[in-house]
Amino acid sequence: MLSNRPTSKTPRQKVGLMMTVGLPAVLVLTVGCGTTPRPSYPTFVDHRVLATFEVPASGLLRVPATTRDLVVHELALEPTPRAERYDAEGRRFLVYDGGTTVTLEGRFRVYATATGVPTPAEILPGAATIAALPIVAPRKQDGP
Repeated sequence: MLSNRPTSKTPRQKVGLMMTVGLPAVLVLTVGCGTTPRPSYPTFVDHRVLATFEVPASGLLRVPATTRDLVVHELALEPTPRAERYDAEGRRFLVYDGGTTVTLEGRFRVYATATGVPTPAEILPGAATIAALPIVAPRKQDGP
């Protein structure tokens, strides 16, 4: 004998099904979110430096470029280079006449690696002199 009952679920049955399936899912998500790790940042050091270089005879002066472990915020060079090049490993070189004395003022953030936090001398290989400058906060712009 066939039943006269509709085959679709009634609103009451739908709510019951959602409570049976949905409630455990919500509890799992809620409990799971309560065990997330505390937010933390990797160890880093901010630097602001003034360095001088004597460009080698090749005319290529290696300067830092942003990588996974180094963020270059600012580089100002005097005199202005003739060109810029990158090698296959992503190292950055500026083109000058060999023997030119170049002054670099830079601001960068160095993140710790397995061997520690690199020093400015490691970030600026070949620098004749490196002097630390005070780190100043960026100025706020006026306006709306």
